[in-house]
Order: sequence, then C-alpha cells, then structure tokens
Amino acid sequence: NNILTLKLILSVLIYLVAILTFLFIESNKILFESILILCFVLVLDSYSVSFKSAFNLYEKFNYSALSIISEGALKLMFILFIKYFFVIDILSISFLFLFSSIIMLIFNAGIVWSKFIKFKLGCDFAFLVVLFKKSLPIAFISLFQLLTFKIDTIMLSRMTNSLIVGWFAGAVRFIEPMVIIPVTFVIVTFPAISRAAKNTKESLVVLYKASNLILFVVAMPIVTTLFFAARFIVYPFLGKDFLNSIIVIK
Repeated sequence: NNILTLKLILSVLIYLVAILTFLFIESNKILFESILILCFVLVLDSYSVSFKSAFNLYEKFNYSALSIISEGALKLMFILFIKYFFVIDILSISFLFLFSSIIMLIFNAGIVWSKFIKFKLGCDFAFLVVLFKKSLPIAFISLFQLLTFKIDTIMLSRMTNSLIVGWFAGAVRFIEPMVIIPVTFVIVTFPAISRAAKNTKESLVVLYKASNLILFVVAMPIVTTLFFAARFIVYPFLGKDFLNSIIVIK
C-alpha cells in the first residue's frame, strides 16, 4: 500500500519536471504532446511492474508469463492495426503505447486484487521515508542499467544521422523482445537459487549450471532464426526503407 503511495508522489513530481523541461526545450507541438503521453506511459508501466512483483513474491510465475506475453501480443496487435488502418506517426504510436499500458495496468492490478492482495493507498509517513531511502540505490542501479542498454543509440545519434539511427533502432526493436525470455527465466529460477544458496553449495552449483545450459539451449534456435529469417521479419513490418536493418539484426 505504501509503495503505491510513494510511486504516486514520485510520479507526480517527475511528470511535472518533465512538463516544465520539455516546455522550454521543445517547440514542436506534436512532439511535445507525444513526450507527455510517453512520460505518462512510463508512470503506468511503473505501477504494472509493482503489481507484477506480487506475482513473483507469491511465486505465481504463470501470471508473470501471462502478463508479459499479453503485453507483447497487445502491442503487436495495435501496431498492425495502426499500420493498415491509420497513418503511422509519433503521436499515433504514443497513443498506442498509452492504450496498451492502461489495459495491462488494469489486467495486472485485477489479478493482484482478485488473487493476492486487496491493496489501497497507504499513508504511513515514517515507513514511506524508509522505503524511499532503501529504494534510492536500486533506482540509481536501474538508471545506469537503462543508460548502458541505450548508450549505443545515443552514440550513433552523435556520430551519424537520424537515418542510420532509425535503421539501428528498427533492428533493436525486434531483438529487445527476445530479452524477455532470459529475464523471465531468471525471475522464475531466482527463488529456487536463493533457497539453494542457503542450503548447500553443491546444490547451488548444480542448479546454476543447469540454468545456464537451459538458457543456451533456448537461445541457440532464437539466434539462428533471427539470423537467417531477418529479411522475412523486417520487410513485412518495417517496409523497404528499413532493409538495412537486416544487417544490424544479423
């Protein structure tokens, strides 16, 4: 309950900072509106992450997997719908992510409410301060992880032009969803690995080696498929203007 309240306070503050920041540095109205929508999407997604954490807390990983798969399928459906029935621009894509995030937030919150916790906004100020202090290191770690993950796009934007950045970003959009597979696997196996670490070192080593082997077995066909089927993946979704993204995927 207090986590939801802390998120609400921080979300309002960060959203206000975003509005004031882009109000002065961005003169394009459509781009400014898109940025505000996407900032709100991040707020909604942060709440979805909290609700999905409840699935992992109770070790109900089937709900985590269902949420991840549903989110990917929903976004793909919206993208195809906009591609064939509307003009694709930054504003329409922003609304696509907004609708997707709203649906997934309701979906995740509904499962938590019906299956696990009857949550509400908490108001324990002392505990909110403790939560904030304990979350700061994790927040900085997450920030640097995000910067590390996106630093290649930032470097390309400084060294090349927007066309090349677009080719690269187009390829990355097909690779990023594949990261869901190892991330989901790590989330599922983490409780078992934690319990093994408390018992014997031998069981921990066995479980760790088995996990790596499973990840390798799963990754190889995915990598092989992406490499040889890149042309058949890129062209239907991105069109002929992004054919150079095939090289990036490979």
